Amino acid sequence: MLEFNSTRKENNRKRLTKCAPRFAHATIGGKEGKFYVVTEPSNDIGNPNPGTLCHVVTHTQPLWITFKESIAIKLE
Repeated sequence: MLEFNSTRKENNRKRLTKCAPRFAHATIGGKEGKFYVVTEPSNDIGNPNPGTLCHVVTHTQPLWITFKESIAIKLE
């Protein structure tokens, strides 16, 4: 399942980017991006399903990638 959401908790995470020390101080990454929640551990590179890590890496816009729960993902 693909989830894009923005809760107060996620907005507080974005505020942390202003505190990035040393080498990360100039990074922007997904600072202004939406949140993508990985909900599925499957790893089908040829046909990535929404909700998987393989699916999110096909996006070109900035994103915050978080995990719904502790998931073991085997990358090949």
